[in-house]
Amino acid sequence: MDWSEGQAFLSVEARLLDELDLESWLALTSEDFVYWIPVNTADADPRVHLSILYEDRRECAERIYRIVESGLNHSQDPPSNTVRFVSNIEVQSDDSEAVLRCNTLLYEYRSGSSRRDSLNVNVYPSRCEYLLRKSADSWLMARKKVVLCQLDGPLDAMTFFP
Repeated sequence: MDWSEGQAFLSVEARLLDELDLESWLALTSEDFVYWIPVNTADADPRVHLSILYEDRRECAERIYRIVESGLNHSQDPPSNTVRFVSNIEVQSDDSEAVLRCNTLLYEYRSGSSRRDSLNVNVYPSRCEYLLRKSADSWLMARKKVVLCQLDGPLDAMTFFP
């Protein structure tokens, strides 16, 4: 994977998440996929310490079902509007695996929120790291780690799929 392929992959992922095309997003993941958003410390062992999110592919699929198909995602009715910006992309790759690092800036607009001080917009800057593996015809995410800049501070309810 070269830099332009990495940039294209991250751009497609951001668009799928912003469009809430979560089934297509899940199709970008390998069977052993792990999604991790640490809390308090960026490198604490998630099997021992709390995390905002630490899910495997099956758990992500269940979350997507609840959001998209179950009708039970009341905290996101109506759904948040999000916009993700991806920058500072780095790619380290060989023929079968690639590590992507980037910075992201996620804006979330909550319709009907009572927050008047910031026009109902939450901002989540983060550093991300991905492990991608080459499959027969594409690259798939084996791991996604999102380290929020405010990981040790107060966070609003993150009820949207990050």
